[in-house]
Amino acid sequence: MTHQTDNTAIGQMLEAIISDGMEGLETAVSILLNEAMKVERSRALGAEPWQRSHRRLGYANGYKPKSLNTRVGKLSLQVPQVRGYVLDTGEIAASGTAGELLANPDVKKAYLGG
Repeated sequence: MTHQTDNTAIGQMLEAIISDGMEGLETAVSILLNEAMKVERSRALGAEPWQRSHRRLGYANGYKPKSLNTRVGKLSLQVPQVRGYVLDTGEIAASGTAGELLANPDVKKAYLGG
């Protein structure tokens, strides 16, 4: 599976740096991390969004907004979500229906702290 480089994302990153200088790094890093997370999700699921594949392990299910404080500023991130699977650094850690995942003590511990 190959991932097509999103030229609009690269253009947006360059435009942020060109127009805002060092102040644009916050936007550029946010775009870079968002694109990297999309690639990671596609690799973990075995298919791009909207791609049919017999190797597909799950389905993309939107994004969750998060913020991350860094040295370059507060980054606005869109964390990709998946349906029916729990991803841990690009690897499927647990799978099942939503009810099964909610009842799983390991999932509760990881996401709810116990």
